[in-house]
Amino acid sequence: MQRFFLTFILCAVLVWAPRVGGAAAQSTVDATLSRMSLEEKVGQLFMVWFEGRENAPLLREAITRRHAGGIILYDITDNVGTPTEVARLTNAAQRMAAKSGAGVGLLIGIDQEGGPVVRLKNGFTVLPSAAAIGASGSPDHAARAASIMAQEMRAVGINVTFAPDADVNSNPDNPIIGVRSFGGTPSQVTAMARAAMEATMEHGVLPVLKHFPGHGDTGFDSHLHLPRVAHPRKRLDAVELAPFRELAQSAPAIMTAHVAVPALEPNPDVPATLSRRVLTDVLRGQLGFAGLVVTDSLGMGAIANTFGAGDAALRAFQAGADLLLFGADKGHSPHEALDAMDTVLRAARRGDISRQRLDASVRRILHVKAQLGALQPRLVDAKAAVRRVGTLGNRRAADAIALAGTRILRDTHNALPLPQDSAPVVVLPKGVATADDILKAFPSGTCLIRIPARPAEQDAATVAARAGERPIVVLIGKTGKSPKQVAFLRALVQKAGAQAPVVAAALDMPHAVLAETDIPCMVATWSSVPASIRALARTLFYAE
Repeated sequence: MQRFFLTFILCAVLVWAPRVGGAAAQSTVDATLSRMSLEEKVGQLFMVWFEGRENAPLLREAITRRHAGGIILYDITDNVGTPTEVARLTNAAQRMAAKSGAGVGLLIGIDQEGGPVVRLKNGFTVLPSAAAIGASGSPDHAARAASIMAQEMRAVGINVTFAPDADVNSNPDNPIIGVRSFGGTPSQVTAMARAAMEATMEHGVLPVLKHFPGHGDTGFDSHLHLPRVAHPRKRLDAVELAPFRELAQSAPAIMTAHVAVPALEPNPDVPATLSRRVLTDVLRGQLGFAGLVVTDSLGMGAIANTFGAGDAALRAFQAGADLLLFGADKGHSPHEALDAMDTVLRAARRGDISRQRLDASVRRILHVKAQLGALQPRLVDAKAAVRRVGTLGNRRAADAIALAGTRILRDTHNALPLPQDSAPVVVLPKGVATADDILKAFPSGTCLIRIPARPAEQDAATVAARAGERPIVVLIGKTGKSPKQVAFLRALVQKAGAQAPVVAAALDMPHAVLAETDIPCMVATWSSVPASIRALARTLFYAE
């Protein structure tokens, strides 16, 4: 309890230093703001993406000519390589910022949640999903995982993580949240998210809670369509809003959700991200949030299907957002962010955005940069980065966290632990995990049988015949995208009969397997990262 109290005080001082005794920081921020041009102020509102490494033309354009306040890195856009390469990129970007405009440092962000949402992999420590950490029942594991990720991000010059996820996963069929959430109850999510948030701040990285006002009970992926959360306000207060309400006073940044919430915004065509009622009246007014309001990517389908880039950015800012994100969304160009900058700049010049409103958001952004030590561009030691990430201690901690979150959900015939000399058959649907991770973690002699992501029931007969009397471990991924995996599992249990034990291993949400099959033995890891595969093997063969 004493450690928790001291941690809380430390984080409060770190995040709100300008408000409590931070006169020097306040003065520096004010001086920086006073010398900025209108173009530089508007640029600070944007975090943008680009393709390639440090020599990417659009990176230079965004920073040196458009004065972007930050950049977002992705592996799919070839921004992310080895630790040394990432550090070189962030250093190059910060050098560009130092030589342009007001010389303000950059926010450099990334999605590094753990589990299925991980951009830094090559040489870095990869942590299990939030759901796996939630299953451990220990906020200490959430704090340790967040500490590892923050330390490694900071070592390569990344100072913003779009995590932790504070959504309550009340809909197990949710196609986009699922294992990204710490759990299905507000209290569990709040405790875990608080621990992760505070640990991230302790290591000088800005955590961004997401997705306000709650994305946990949606039936659509907001990357593609606009989901609707139709609950009455009483239910929202009790579930979706609860973690954000509890964390609003200490959170430095909260990300918006592209969801329609009629109890908060009666216009069905207005997503929460673009709603003044949601961002200003509820988040700022009713919840008392004073930190950065950060949009989810404005190129996602829930926004882009209806609004153009410039219109979306302007509407989000007018609704109360401070930081406008443009991510690497499918079918979109990084140039859209530059067009959006032009739209907001024209609005400011026309007077559609008041100088007071603009300065308020820029001041919040500069405060955060000052607290991160990034008001002036900050470089890292690129040569030393490789020694500071992916360390043996961090990898062992990841293994311990993954093991703590791995659970035996059903073992009615006491099949576990499996015999260590049994040379099991592991059934691997395409895309669920990597064969290399399986063969490294499982006993020598393991037979790996690959099947399609959507297997046919007749594939079960083939697997049963090849397995003979050996134990069969069937890896199950996201069943919402591939319900045929569950049908395959049912058929396999019937085909194998008493000949061989069949174990289902859920590497994503396990509810469909539990509800739709009578399989007698099931283990859940809620994650398919290498540490989780190792934890699965230990659980199966040692029943830890």
